[in-house]
Amino acid sequence: AMESITEIISALHHADQDATLWINSFHSAFTDRIWLLLSEVKIWFPFYALVAGLLIWKLGWKRGLLAVVATALTAVACDQISVMIQEAVKRLRPCCDGYMLGNGLIALEGYSPNHMHGFPSAHATNCFGFATATTLAFSLKGRHYWKGYRAAIFIWATLVALSRVFVGKHYLGDLIAGAL
Repeated sequence: AMESITEIISALHHADQDATLWINSFHSAFTDRIWLLLSEVKIWFPFYALVAGLLIWKLGWKRGLLAVVATALTAVACDQISVMIQEAVKRLRPCCDGYMLGNGLIALEGYSPNHMHGFPSAHATNCFGFATATTLAFSLKGRHYWKGYRAAIFIWATLVALSRVFVGKHYLGDLIAGAL
């Protein structure tokens, strides 16, 4: 039974490698700049501040402030839990894997010896946590009040997560696990 589980895990890993290499193969000078920008955590902070301001404006200062604090706690929890799982699982990032590099992986970002493990993707975990928390907070105003926001924020989270495959830092499976 244990050999069967090992074979299943191995087959899933190889499928994940193939899917990641396929997605990572679609590069252009224009899109590479976009993927790098989406991966850059520093650019998220003005966006987070804008959403925090909207929460306070639309929900009122008490509810809005509570929503901002809950969202911040969600982001911190998502980040810390994903880092703990990364250290427990110790799955190498594609940019640290000789097989992936030898089979055409384009790594737009180098790797850090302090951050060699990538399952699950903290970028995906943080962005989907933020998207979920803020969508729930805006729904306090009314169920369908922020439908456009819900679609836009989850598209943003998906694009940020995908950027991690394009820069060579994560497998597709890392993103899926992080999003979940």
